[in-house]
Amino acid sequence: MRMGKLLVGVLSGGVILGTILACSATEDGERARTGECPVETCVEGFAGLRFTVLGFELMESPTLLPIAVGGTTTIGMQPIEGAFPASPLYGISGSIEIEGPGTDEYFDAERSLDLRATSEGTAVLDVTNERGALYDRVTLSTRTVDRIEVVVRDREDEPAYLDANTATDVAVRLFDASGTRLQDTSLEVRATDGEADRVWWDIVQLFPATGTSTVTLDIAAGDTRSRVVLPVR
Repeated sequence: MRMGKLLVGVLSGGVILGTILACSATEDGERARTGECPVETCVEGFAGLRFTVLGFELMESPTLLPIAVGGTTTIGMQPIEGAFPASPLYGISGSIEIEGPGTDEYFDAERSLDLRATSEGTAVLDVTNERGALYDRVTLSTRTVDRIEVVVRDREDEPAYLDANTATDVAVRLFDASGTRLQDTSLEVRATDGEADRVWWDIVQLFPATGTSTVTLDIAAGDTRSRVVLPVR
């Protein structure tokens, strides 16, 4: 599957901001939000960081999204004021592990991290200097996928079906047991009797094969697997 580029704009420094990428979820770090140092020692004169991940279905969100257990996300960072810290160090505790510099094409690798949710709970990401003084921190949550829903965009109130002679955009929505939507940018969707092209991390454009009456989707989201059969009309 290929992902189409949908950027509205990019800063000259390379990292993408929520106000520039209109499809993001952003949240100010604890220090940026409160104006106070949440630990014993913080870097003096630094206002804090804004953290950004990709949003649901090309939409903005004012808060970061829970990550599906077993799934991934890339998180970008941008200073509230001034320049990005030189050679920051990253530490994380809890239900998430850092896999390395960001590999998502929408983020600058030097200002982003790839994260994987390893269990259900919360994790705190600390960004510090070499002496351990804090630039900022953010708390992230992780949830287990309980339900996967496939809906056709623009006709979400109807039972999902595909158009026989044209492409159909479908959204793959992940939910925990409470109905909260989850993120997994490593979400995989494979189609039988059709072709699937990724438009966004949770949107797939489906092309039914000629003459087929159904298209079967095999979905891998976090640690959860699901199969969905969509009729073709």
